[in-house]
Amino acid sequence: MHILALADQGVVSAASFLTTVIIGRFTQPSELGLYSIGLALIASCLCIQEALISTPYAVQRHHCRGTPAELAGASLAQTAALSSVTAVVLAVVSCGLAATSAKPDWVGLSWALVAVTPFLMLREFARRYAFAHLRVGEALILDTAGAVIQLAALVWLGWTGQMSALTACAALGVSGGLTGLAWLYIAHADFMVRADQVLVATRRSWTLGKWLFANQLVLAIQASLVYWLLAWLGGITATGIYGACMSIALFSNPLILGASNLLVPKLAVASAEGGGKRLRRETIQASLGLILVMTLFCVSVAVFADAAMRLLYPSQHYAGQADTVIILALGMLVIAVGMPANSALTSVQRPRVIFWTGLLAAVITAVLIWLLMPHWGLAGAAYGVLGGNLARTAARWVALLLLLSRNGPHADPAPIGEDLTSLEVVAVLQHLTPGRRDRAWTIERIDQGLEADIYAALPRDYLRPDLETSSSLAIKLYKPAAAPGIELVRSQFAALSQLHAALNGSEVNTWKILSPAPICACERPLALVMSMVPGKTLSFWLERGGLTHDVLCSLPHVIIAAANRLWSLGQVHGDLTFDNILCDIGARDLSFVDPGVRTICPFRDKVTDGWKPPAHDLAHMLYDVAVSVLSTLVNPVAIRRKRIFAESVVRAFIATISSADEKRSQLGEIQACVWSHLMALADGPHSLRKVYHKLQQRVGRRRVLKTIRRVAVEEGLLPIQSPGLDFSRESYAISDAEQKLRRRCKV
Repeated sequence: MHILALADQGVVSAASFLTTVIIGRFTQPSELGLYSIGLALIASCLCIQEALISTPYAVQRHHCRGTPAELAGASLAQTAALSSVTAVVLAVVSCGLAATSAKPDWVGLSWALVAVTPFLMLREFARRYAFAHLRVGEALILDTAGAVIQLAALVWLGWTGQMSALTACAALGVSGGLTGLAWLYIAHADFMVRADQVLVATRRSWTLGKWLFANQLVLAIQASLVYWLLAWLGGITATGIYGACMSIALFSNPLILGASNLLVPKLAVASAEGGGKRLRRETIQASLGLILVMTLFCVSVAVFADAAMRLLYPSQHYAGQADTVIILALGMLVIAVGMPANSALTSVQRPRVIFWTGLLAAVITAVLIWLLMPHWGLAGAAYGVLGGNLARTAARWVALLLLLSRNGPHADPAPIGEDLTSLEVVAVLQHLTPGRRDRAWTIERIDQGLEADIYAALPRDYLRPDLETSSSLAIKLYKPAAAPGIELVRSQFAALSQLHAALNGSEVNTWKILSPAPICACERPLALVMSMVPGKTLSFWLERGGLTHDVLCSLPHVIIAAANRLWSLGQVHGDLTFDNILCDIGARDLSFVDPGVRTICPFRDKVTDGWKPPAHDLAHMLYDVAVSVLSTLVNPVAIRRKRIFAESVVRAFIATISSADEKRSQLGEIQACVWSHLMALADGPHSLRKVYHKLQQRVGRRRVLKTIRRVAVEEGLLPIQSPGLDFSRESYAISDAEQKLRRRCKV
């Protein structure tokens, strides 16, 4: 498979190179330049298509509802829509050029692009579709046929004296149209287009694709920025010499791009079928293979760099740049090492990590070139590029290994389909209807956790007459690795029953409070079945900034009013976090889910001893936000929103207390409870994860102290008496900067 992928990329690169040579031999340089501009526009359209459609399809097809034909049809319809939009935009540009009396060559080229771009996008879709399904031989046949038709048409145009930029673009369009339409005719049975699936797929693809597209923009800006800095610091001549050196290092592109075409779909399959363990193993194996191949390339460059420069660029201006070429080749090696991590992050749908690490690399590259080039010349610029590549690769590998660590949120991303997990979910559903095994279910995983995964089951008819509903069910399927027992499931069943009885159906300030109704506890497989409740998690809304100002102001008070009903009965939610509060903005529904004391809580066996119920629940909310160190690096804006919202919830709770002494006592209890959770965080043997937990402790303490401090100052409650902790008034002194932050957070 890897050999075929490498051969395919070799065919594509050779066709591109030979096309340039043929056009250059049979036309004037101006025609070649015009063709190059048109080709750059086509390449940009294909990059947009890859980021927004092809890559999301390759990753998300393993985790989405719908048949394979429906998912493929939705992706094909997206391509058709994007092609139409692209053609319309190019047509508008063409009309604008014609209206402004532009040169006829430019107008003709723009209209040629209107005609050929949709066909080239269809062929690119066919190629990426083959890679997504790991049918590399099909992609090789498609690209070989396209290359043969394209080169034959160009040779004929040159032989007959009809070669120009316009006719060369037409040859590309004929090649793309013949191969793309022939492929679509052969494979049309694999596609079924449904309007509802297209809309859902478009929204789903956008969540992943927008960040991939943003990362491509960052890479383009970084590449351009290097040349602009070189021109600024060293002049145009130095920029040209650097471009010549880079052209030799870019001989590694077929190796890197050939592996890249295969890595994302292959790792997506590994993630879907084998979970985090298999994904980690295959990512490391891919990286080791690329290290071996690229090391051989770098050794070859080190031996032949000087000879290659003399052969390709005989002018004296290019002499003595072998060191620069070698450093740039090492930079390509570093890129190759980081590419599997990039593909793995894409396969687990972490595009923000890819974007932010790419932006970090761009900044580091610019800074290093600015610092090193004045002293070391072009070698310094090459070192700057190498440093940026090292930062990007290291950051992506660190992020990936943390995400795939044993206790990480995606340690076991189980697949949905004809596999063991979905069969277990069906077995749970059959427990509700014993004796009937021919039911059709639509099953979708909607959440993942350390202890269990949550699935939505959509029945096609009534499950049981006594349930009196045909709505969806939620199934909490416990993971065997967590080693839970039926006693835990029964205790959570009881906790959910209490929560449902205390809160479901009540109203607070026009918000309807809901809680799922427990239906049954299944022992084999271990699962808890409950009714579905509407809405998305508060984490979802806060991460995307989808809450209006009015909702942000009122929702903390609604949460506290609902929780007070539970606390007044002497009960606790046990895991009151943003992931366990669902919000439907339009219907104004607020749902509390997944009660029961979390297994990592140090007070799970004595949850009501010593401290009152609010301290336990609010401590969990503050704790989760405080220890989000990695998330702060990935999405700092979202974490800031969560911290402000958590502080608002604490402030809303304190506002319900009339006595100043009681307010002071409750704040102290909350703070001490969070402190105890942080102290228990790094228990266990020394390891890399323990080092990370130590960092979480240090960051978490500062964050919690600032939160409690701001609430206390606003309420005039200093000093606070915290059980087991001694805080003087001086420890709560607030700087001018923190005063500004407090006012900004209050607004």
